[in-house]
Amino acid sequence: MLGDASTSLQRIDASKLVCVWDENGQTDNIISWTESIPSHFRAYILKKNSGIAQAPTGAVVLVDPTISPGNDDLVVTMIRNEISLYRYLDGGIHGFLVVDDDRIPVTEVTDPSWIIGVAEQILVRRLRK
Repeated sequence: MLGDASTSLQRIDASKLVCVWDENGQTDNIISWTESIPSHFRAYILKKNSGIAQAPTGAVVLVDPTISPGNDDLVVTMIRNEISLYRYLDGGIHGFLVVDDDRIPVTEVTDPSWIIGVAEQILVRRLRK
């Protein structure tokens, strides 16, 4: 090991590490979260504005892919090979997806595989442009 003897290694708490996923699946990147999280959680970095005020471009969304969404939950989706965030509404066969702008029509979930999981936490990288 190179370096001087007074250099100390920083400890990493593995219980705070989460794998980053994108539209192609799991990436080689990991993020250290602020608290311990279950190992099955995933992180998605939004590449575009989601239409949800709490999740602008660049936001990191911590997702639990093992639970089913409830009414008004935020869900990460993959539709037409794009990752996004929507508010889930109960109803219909598989539910509906909406954004914060009332001018955007409600989208019926016609394929349950669109919903990757429920957003547990959102980290906003920058509040100002």
